[in-house]
Amino acid sequence: MIAPASLRLYLAITPHGYGHFSLADSVLGALVDLVAASGEPVTLDVTVESAKDPAPFLSGCRHEPRSEDFGLLMRSAREIDLEASAARLLDLHRDWPAAVARAAAVMAAHRPDVVVTSLSYLACAAATRLGVPVIGLSPLNWLGIGRYLFAKRPGMDRVFAEMAEAYGGLERMLLPTPAMPQSELPNRLVIGPVSRPGRWRRPEIAAALGITEATGLALLNFGGMSGALDLAAWPADLGGWRVIVYGAVPPGHPALIDGRALAQPFRDQLASVDAVIGKPGYGMVADCACAGTPFLYVDRPDWPEAPHLIDWLAQAGRCAEVAADDLAAGRIAAGLDRLTALPRPAPVAPSGALQAARLIFDVWRRGSATPARPEVRRSLA
Repeated sequence: MIAPASLRLYLAITPHGYGHFSLADSVLGALVDLVAASGEPVTLDVTVESAKDPAPFLSGCRHEPRSEDFGLLMRSAREIDLEASAARLLDLHRDWPAAVARAAAVMAAHRPDVVVTSLSYLACAAATRLGVPVIGLSPLNWLGIGRYLFAKRPGMDRVFAEMAEAYGGLERMLLPTPAMPQSELPNRLVIGPVSRPGRWRRPEIAAALGITEATGLALLNFGGMSGALDLAAWPADLGGWRVIVYGAVPPGHPALIDGRALAQPFRDQLASVDAVIGKPGYGMVADCACAGTPFLYVDRPDWPEAPHLIDWLAQAGRCAEVAADDLAAGRIAAGLDRLTALPRPAPVAPSGALQAARLIFDVWRRGSATPARPEVRRSLA
């Protein structure tokens, strides 16, 4: 019997909401399936480096919290704290070689075979320093976002140059559909949408809530960002709609449901509701398109990724905008009624997850002496 080889995968995830975790989670699921189908004796050993706890995504993986990567600092789910973000960037780059050395020391302790990042340029620099192949997976990058937000700020030219040099180490930059063009990055490859659609479990959810399956049911989620809405301002009657919420639910509100209290996981909830309410982010847009769930969104001012996401979803699925004031006041019924009355298109195939998994597996194979075939084992230590 051939002893299993180990694929030590290091996922470096920017802790900016949950979208980057969702991407990595979908690709890891596809990689697990790919390894199992390959017929090769391979064990997956996965570490997730992020300053944010990845739960509920990437369960069973080792968490490495020692990370200085941060993305952007937010005032709320929709508003960037520009001053604090700029100050944090300048501080990180005050002694950039030392920051890279610290990140490389943390990474080296896990002895990775392949680094996949969404999309920490600090992790790119650390992996390059260690001679470990690094693959990017993201609909955006912090160099492009930084130039958009901070181009005129003093001291940023050096920051952008160090970002560009770090991203220059990418062996491949995977752009999941729909993504920003990211022409500033090397070795780009556009792949299909990345998602891992849940199962239709509406009868179980309706029974647990004591409602009929015909009752309008929506899911409200802002992608892991706090401070999105004051739901205490929402009226008791939401036009016949019930809304599953992730976050604080006002005590006794008859139309709001704490999603964490349901037995069905988040992805199954998203696939089972009549509509999702939130802000345009990659994970939510891709998940809605691939589950065939309509998306009622509130715009994100000054966020350059949003138009790319919404333009694509308008063609691939169903979406409509709700004004921020209407959402804050709970005036959602009319928008939900109009949105769910639209013709239902076929769900989009999440082909990008398997494309990314294949590339990761191929990169690992090239760098390993893995013997061929028989036994398969799975372990996410």
